[in-house]
Amino acid sequence: MKFKFLALIGCMLLVSGCDKVQSMTGGIVKCDNETAKQLVVESFSKTLSDISAERVKEIIDTENVTVDMGKLRSTLQQITFNVNDVRTNNSDPNSNKQYCATEFVVKIPAQIIKDADAARAVYNENNIAQAAVLSDLSFEANQLKKEIEYLVQPTDDGKKVYVTLENPDALAYFVRDIAVDSLVNPNRG
Repeated sequence: MKFKFLALIGCMLLVSGCDKVQSMTGGIVKCDNETAKQLVVESFSKTLSDISAERVKEIIDTENVTVDMGKLRSTLQQITFNVNDVRTNNSDPNSNKQYCATEFVVKIPAQIIKDADAARAVYNENNIAQAAVLSDLSFEANQLKKEIEYLVQPTDDGKKVYVTLENPDALAYFVRDIAVDSLVNPNRG
């Protein structure tokens, strides 16, 4: 009886040790891993920040309108992102790469929407809700939703995880336009 008990404990230790070895060597990073989801948000945020700065420079050059970069950064920081309903579309059998999809949600404060809509009205452009429909984006309760695909892959040593967004451009450009439009409203005081 003692032998069976010791054998059972030995097997349990051996099995639990396998999990630790896999996590220490990196193993496969899953699509819904919290690190991967955070990297999706960070990557989208960086893309949005970069294209927003480019748009502001373009507006200054072509339209001679001044936009405060500090206000732009502040506006972008008010916009939040969520990664929902993560799915694994495919796994590469020859590597640790995972092909993923998510419903990416962008929550925009009501005041930013209001300011952007006011600026668009001055220039006889569609409001945010109309523009979202025309851009094939879901827009409800100040939230934009779009399916985004991404790749997740750990480094060979398992110490870092890399995420590559596959199709963020349409959503990023749309959010950029809202943020920039909210700052160039000629009726703001």
